[in-house]
Formats: sequence, C-alpha cells, structure tokens
Amino acid sequence: MRVRMLRYVRRAAVISSPLCILAVLALTIGCQQDPTIAAIDGLKSSSASERLQAVQVLAEASSARLTTEDRAKVEVALGEALSDADDQVRMKAVQGVMNWPKAIHQTKAATALGTLVVSDDAAFRRGAVDLLGRISNAESTAALATALSQDAGTRQAAAKALAARDAALTGDDAIRLDLVLGNSEIVATKGAAVLPALQAMLDEDAGYRAAAATAIGLIGDADSVAIAVDKVLSDLESDDVAVRLAAVGALGALRDAKAIAPLENRAENDPDTTVRASARVAAHVVQNDTVSLLGTLEDADMQVQMVTVRGIRNVENKRPAVDPLVRLLRRTTNQELANETITTLAACGSLAVAPLLTHIAEEPEWGLRLRLATALGQPTVLAGMDYDRQVELSNLWEAEVNDNVKNELGRVLNEIPE
Repeated sequence: MRVRMLRYVRRAAVISSPLCILAVLALTIGCQQDPTIAAIDGLKSSSASERLQAVQVLAEASSARLTTEDRAKVEVALGEALSDADDQVRMKAVQGVMNWPKAIHQTKAATALGTLVVSDDAAFRRGAVDLLGRISNAESTAALATALSQDAGTRQAAAKALAARDAALTGDDAIRLDLVLGNSEIVATKGAAVLPALQAMLDEDAGYRAAAATAIGLIGDADSVAIAVDKVLSDLESDDVAVRLAAVGALGALRDAKAIAPLENRAENDPDTTVRASARVAAHVVQNDTVSLLGTLEDADMQVQMVTVRGIRNVENKRPAVDPLVRLLRRTTNQELANETITTLAACGSLAVAPLLTHIAEEPEWGLRLRLATALGQPTVLAGMDYDRQVELSNLWEAEVNDNVKNELGRVLNEIPE
C-alpha cells in the first residue's frame, strides 16, 4: 500500500505543472500530440487561466525540440497571444518573444507593452517599461513616452530608458521627459510656448506639480506663477516628506512673496530636519537674500547643500555666491552635488570666469582641475571670456602637465565664441 501511495504522490506532483497538464489533456482526448503544439490549441480557450497556462508553455518553447514547421507554428501563436485580452497572457507572450532565439514580432511586442504601461497593476507597468527598454523601434519609444504619464516609479524608469536611447520627443512628451529627468531649466528656455502644458500639469500628482511649478518660476510669467503658488502651497501639508520637500523647492523657484510665511513656518515647525533646512533655504531665495543662502552651503546635510546650490540659480544677485560655489566644487566628493554646482556656475555666466581660472591655477589635484575646467567650459561661462582671460587660459593650457586636463583646457579654448 505504501509503494502505491508513493507512486500516486509522484504522479500527482508531475501532473501539477502547466506542461504536464496539457500533455495529460492531449493523451486523454486520444492525441499523441507534442504538449508544446497542444498549447497552441490552449490559446483558444475562453478561460484566461487556461490561456495563461498555454502561453507559459509556448514562452518556454525556445529550448524545446521542435521541427521547423512546429517552431514556425509556435512563433505565429506567440504573435497572436500578444493581442490577448488578458494582461498576464500578453505579458507572458512578450517575455516569450523577447527570449526567442531570433527577433520575432518586435513591433507587435512593443504595441502590447504599450497597453501594459497603462495597466492598473503597478507591477505590470514597471515590467512593461523594463521590457520596452530592450526593444529599439518607434513603437517602443512611443510606449515609453506614454509611460511618462504614469506613477513616479514607472515614469522615472521610462525616462531613463528614453534618455539611454537619446529619444527625440516632441510636444508635451518632450516637456514631461525633461521634467522627470530634472531638467526644468531646459523646459524654461522654451518660454511662453510651454506654459499651457505646464499649467495643466499643476493638476497632476505632486511630483509633476512641483516640477512644472519650478519651470514656471524659471520662466517668470506672473499669472502662471500666481496659479502655481496656490497649487503648490497645499503640498506643504502632505504627510509625505518627499512631497513637502519637492514643494519647498518649487516655491523657492517661484519666488512669490506669498510663500515666505508658509516657508518660514515649515523652517521652524516641520517634523523633518531636511524639510526644515530646505524651507529656510527657499525662504532666503524668495527674499533674494544671497548672503544668508551662502551660510547653508556649509551645512552637514548634503541634501541641504543641494537645495542651496539649486536655489542660488534663482536669486538675482549671484556675484557673492560665485567664489563659494567654486570652493564647494573643489571640496565635494559627491559627483551629483558637483554636477549641480557646475550647472549653477553656468547660471552665473561671466561672473564665474575669473574665479574658475584662479582656482584652476591653484588646485594641485588634476582630477579637481579637470572638474573646474569642465565648469569653465559651460557655454554661458565662455560667452563672458574677454581677451585677457583667454590669454590667462592659454597660459594655463601651456603649463598643464596632465594630459586629461590639458585636453579639456584645449577644448575650452577652441569653443570660445569669436
């Protein structure tokens, strides 16, 4: 009896897999058909769970021993499954297509994933974006652009995938991509033309609201600023620290006096230390208080330093900030903060030329000289380089002993506007 029972248990365990279910089904109806081929008929079932079992078999068929004719049938079946009404079936079909030994159904797969990036299930949305990053065609780019309107995690992953392929988006998609990538300055350069789209985004989630408000603040349209301030102020009351922090940064960019009192209140009473410090920075920005801002460049919290560096871009009087910014660029070990500092120095324009040249001459470490040279090479900085500064730069190039720095200084020399 025990031996019979063990045999029964083993038989039940084997039959539990999708492949064996289909095999047993085929045998039951008197057909000796290969289970992979039987799965093709399974896709015709009215039951989504049965179709899912069938497509799971087909998705794994790339390693099965099939005739050329049967392999072609499986490829056709996978293509048809990409249009299935069920999200799980479509996702599994895409995975099968992506793992196939040769490229098949790339356009249909991208189209199927485009339907999944708007799924109600966050896991499907994120999984679809990850797979879209592996497909290079117009359909996948369009689907990734659609994902920019989804939740924060999905759109951030989509933005990275689009940036990796250097996608050239247009219209609202281009605006969304730049905002998600943190390039509000680029959006702002388009001026009044983007204001309608930015105003519409003020009614989306807090992340888009803060990013759109920041761009509006940089454009400086008074009517749009007034609308944005009222929208963003409500986010200061959010229970989410990240939302409050983003709102604080946006209010600093908007520079509307209406925000001073709420920001000062947050600076005193917010339960999060970073929000308190960032609110203090934003209040200084709104008040155009450059001197008070500079004190926070020494803060031990790197997030506060980051907010301060970004905030300096929004004050009118940047002159007192240039040398402290260059010193920060020399001492920070955080590359993200260094990049933000270079961007802010670019916003300082010609004011940054002399301090950068001086610090390049003084800096003993070639890696930091290279970083300073990169800042000097920003187009807005180069535009303010007069003849005497060009001679000074040429002398630095002549004296430079490190090849990397010398090449960068040479590039900067060649890019000086005539």
